[in-house]
Amino acid sequence: FETGHCFRQGQEAFEEAWRLGLLMTGDVRPEHFSGKPRPIDYFDLKGEVEHLLDFNAVDGETSFERADLPWLHPGQAARLLIDGVPAGWLGQLHPALAGELELDQPVFVAEFDGRSISARRLPEHRDSGRFPAVRRDIAIVVSDEHPAASLIESVRQSAGGLLENCVVFDKYRGEGIESGFRSLAIGLILRDVSRTLKDREIDALLETVLADLESRFGAKLRG
Repeated sequence: FETGHCFRQGQEAFEEAWRLGLLMTGDVRPEHFSGKPRPIDYFDLKGEVEHLLDFNAVDGETSFERADLPWLHPGQAARLLIDGVPAGWLGQLHPALAGELELDQPVFVAEFDGRSISARRLPEHRDSGRFPAVRRDIAIVVSDEHPAASLIESVRQSAGGLLENCVVFDKYRGEGIESGFRSLAIGLILRDVSRTLKDREIDALLETVLADLESRFGAKLRG
């Protein structure tokens, strides 16, 4: 990755912008006796971008839309939107351009407006009280077209005030998962500051969370 200030010709004068660039190529997993190497793909890049947005606690609703950019591979290109405003792009370098640069393997690139993705939500103080938190993990199978940030936002809305934190802690693609889908493991930290939560309350809340994920994104609980 690289960050820096870029300049471009505006309507009246040069404009300066702080940009973040990412590049990925090679194998996610090297060759090993337990299996063949797996090359990096578009969804590895998209996953890293989602982790970056989550880690930065970006201030705003993030989403991705398909993009048609001449330097990126058709069908493997997207724009990042924050509250509906374009904030960057990502995808596979166009094969024709890769050929001109004499690159012999797929290259995945992304570039973002640095200020947009570094604008953070201010943390809110919340009294944890004297009652214990409870953690529950769920694993869902969902289409690659749905960003993790949208799934987390759905969980937050469904769980309401009892949700203290929510995080995607594992993802999986491969044997047993249909092409174009991935498995996401989501951890939910639940707490009521005034009393101890009962198992039946937690189970009911998880049923609501899963039902909303299924209705909004077609997500299924992984067996």
